[in-house]
Amino acid sequence: MAIAGCVAAALAQQEVPSGGGAAGRPTEYGLRFTPGMARSLAGQYVRQALAPRYQLDPAKVDETIEAVARRIMAMAHRLDDDRTAESLERMIEGIMEGQLEAGGGSGIQPKSGRAIGEALRPVMPALRDLVRGIAQDVRPKLAPKEQLKFGVELLAFTTAIDAFEQTMDRWARGEARPGENPFQGDDQLKRDESGRTAAYKSAEEQARQAVEKGEWEEWKKYVADAKKFYEFDEGQAATADSILNECLQRAAQYTQSEDWRRKVQRNQVWKNMLFQLQVGPVHPLRYYLQRQYSQMLDPISAIGAELKQQIDAIPTQAQRRSAEDRILQALGAQGFVEAEVGGQSTQEVAAAEGEARQPTSTESPSPEPVFDEKGSANEEPIRAGEKP
Repeated sequence: MAIAGCVAAALAQQEVPSGGGAAGRPTEYGLRFTPGMARSLAGQYVRQALAPRYQLDPAKVDETIEAVARRIMAMAHRLDDDRTAESLERMIEGIMEGQLEAGGGSGIQPKSGRAIGEALRPVMPALRDLVRGIAQDVRPKLAPKEQLKFGVELLAFTTAIDAFEQTMDRWARGEARPGENPFQGDDQLKRDESGRTAAYKSAEEQARQAVEKGEWEEWKKYVADAKKFYEFDEGQAATADSILNECLQRAAQYTQSEDWRRKVQRNQVWKNMLFQLQVGPVHPLRYYLQRQYSQMLDPISAIGAELKQQIDAIPTQAQRRSAEDRILQALGAQGFVEAEVGGQSTQEVAAAEGEARQPTSTESPSPEPVFDEKGSANEEPIRAGEKP
């Protein structure tokens, strides 16, 4: 994100002399890239990606951000010229023209690809220097083990840049292929001995994950959280485990069925290949696949809803109040104040209403409604001599 933001902002920052140029051209491009913007981009990269992934020492975060920001700013200055800004303008025009000529179809179009390739190809040397400079600044700040990991992943990223540059060269010649990923290179289109492309094999692997891991995988966590939240005793915990096991067994009748697994695999492979097939975001095939997938998961979702309903019926009222009190205390530590109604808290009002609904010793409780075979509630039959 830092690199992408830097390139976009640097391309857009060049000003045109006051008074304008050709008719219809703006007098100023829309953005000046500043040191503050560079620090913001560097901060996102270091705090959200670099530090957690490579265990960067917190004491070195700020100096790393400054080092990366200087590299980004240097790239911005390098791209700060009329030629680069005009390339951006031509790229945007070419993308719009290509999409209009293609009738709004999805995927990259040859004319759009040519405009993108011609604009970004000259930027590649500066991009490579940016990556190389950031690596030189960051690597010494990492622990030895993390330096090795960083080097391996940097090599993979460099390979992706190589593929991207080759793709931009081809796009600049007007050879863009609809639906291709510019970072994957031609290897994604090569077939193996079985006749499958890398893109198709990736779609298959993602589909297998959908078959093996669904919402039923989350039920164990839900039950574990309920035990902790309501502080179940041993008997309640045993009941919850029994409900969980019974629901998992019922779900397995679907998830372990060869027919079900085959249909889900097929559905998800199709879905994962929609981009390669140039299927637009509102195409009916997307709706069909989504509806089909939902129908295959509906029985499992119903079991999951039943599990949660049964688990939620286990805690006592005292356990529910205790759990709510803990949440209120945690919220209070953040400044939350329980709303008051007529001088009473909402919790007190709810308790008072519950007591008011209880019949007194001199009252007889209202009769339960009698349901007929159609599920309609009927009152007791009217006796002879009584008025309705």
